[in-house]
Amino acid sequence: MKVVISKKDIAGMNISKFLDNFELIEEDIIYADTKSDNFVIFASRHKSESKKPTLTVHTTGNFKENLYGGEENTLSFCNALIMSTALRKINELNNLPEFEVSFEATHHGPTTDFPSMFIEVGSSPKNWKNLSACKIIADTIKFIISKKEYKGESAIGFGGQHYPKLFSKMCIEEKYNFGHICPKYHINNLTKDLVKQMIEKTSPIPKIAFMDKKSLSSPEKEKVRNLCRDLIELKEV
Repeated sequence: MKVVISKKDIAGMNISKFLDNFELIEEDIIYADTKSDNFVIFASRHKSESKKPTLTVHTTGNFKENLYGGEENTLSFCNALIMSTALRKINELNNLPEFEVSFEATHHGPTTDFPSMFIEVGSSPKNWKNLSACKIIADTIKFIISKKEYKGESAIGFGGQHYPKLFSKMCIEEKYNFGHICPKYHINNLTKDLVKQMIEKTSPIPKIAFMDKKSLSSPEKEKVRNLCRDLIELKEV
């Protein structure tokens, strides 16, 4: 595995203080031009208008335009077992009550043809400078790198908001392993090809998809059902 950190990233640089081996790049992390034959961990900041303290995990890709790096209508490769193990480890290590632990939906760049994930401290400069939070992320990275084998089944998700609370809870409490997650705000952009990418670019290949039915309108639910038909078993939760 390889850890990539941008010199422009405050949280990433603080995370690096607790790591021994990582690759430093000049460009912003979402525009990283990284090549790899193995799994890559992008350690970075997460920014949001809410400035809510968060510790998050997600994979990358764009369900529509590439406003923040990567390729349009293209998802990255990801490993659901590694991502979900990371989320559960962050939750186990988190001793900061103000910080919420959550997946983020698939978003932004870079688009990678190798499995990768972002692991982040959010969502404001104050949080990025919180060394206790950054150490939790660093310790999670070291745990992920040291783990020799990953076993289990994977899943993909449809619905929920940018922080998909239901899927995060299912991962942490019920040990489901999620790869790509398409949030409610991208259901209108969802196509058969993108659903195929969610499946084919998640490792191990998922046999099941979950839909957060309470978060979606009737037309949105019907669209997800139609797109998943003949591709993957869909469970509505």
